[in-house]
Amino acid sequence: MGGSNKQNNSESFLKEINSVSTAEESADKLLYKAQQKAQKLIAEANAKAVSIQAKASKDAVEKKDKIIAKSRTETDKKVQKILKNAQKKAEEISKMCLSAQETSNLSDSLL
Repeated sequence: MGGSNKQNNSESFLKEINSVSTAEESADKLLYKAQQKAQKLIAEANAKAVSIQAKASKDAVEKKDKIIAKSRTETDKKVQKILKNAQKKAEEISKMCLSAQETSNLSDSLL
């Protein structure tokens, strides 16, 4: 009887060891799968961040270009107005018959 009891204890102990070993293998597999999933999520998040940053950069460039174009248009209008006024003044001056003194005074006022 003593040998049979010892054998049962040994078998029980081996079963427990096998159970623990199986549980450890299962836990290792689950941990590996979780790590793989985490790495995949990190890679996806990084790709999305790069995409968001690229879109934001593109949008910023487009807005900057619109602001520059608007300013350029406004500046062109102002320049055209100044040139038109200058042309008008030049035409008025060319129609006048001025004395030498008046010409000198006019030149001094323009400069």
